Amino acid sequence: MGFLDASRGLSFSEWLDFRKKVSKSMTTEPMRDPLTDPLPTPANSALVVIDYQPNQIQTVPELAEVLADHVEIDRTQINAWEDVEFRQTVEATGRNKLIMTALWTEVSLAFPSLDALRDGYEVYPVADAVGRDLSGGASSRP
Repeated sequence: MGFLDASRGLSFSEWLDFRKKVSKSMTTEPMRDPLTDPLPTPANSALVVIDYQPNQIQTVPELAEVLADHVEIDRTQINAWEDVEFRQTVEATGRNKLIMTALWTEVSLAFPSLDALRDGYEVYPVADAVGRDLSGGASSRP
């Protein structure tokens, strides 16, 4: 119903009348509770950025600017889930849906994602925000 069917030959005013009739007959579901919604919402999910280790590459400046009010947690393990401070910070959010991105899919994202899944979290990896694609291609980052 969101498209104008040109084959019907309606004028714009006829189309507007048609839309008004259709809109009156359409029903909309009530807004879902953002805490219990099965999809990630700002109220039930946490963005987890497993970023660059200090001895590798610094945080992307644009990302660092957006996240300036958030605490950075230095990790010492390749698998961030094995760092107590990291895991405790995730747990402290009280949210069970984790939107995760990391430096490398194969390690930095895969390992903590698997551990979080095992611990009962829902994990939503952001595959196009990692340094290497899932097809094994070269890093898109210089």
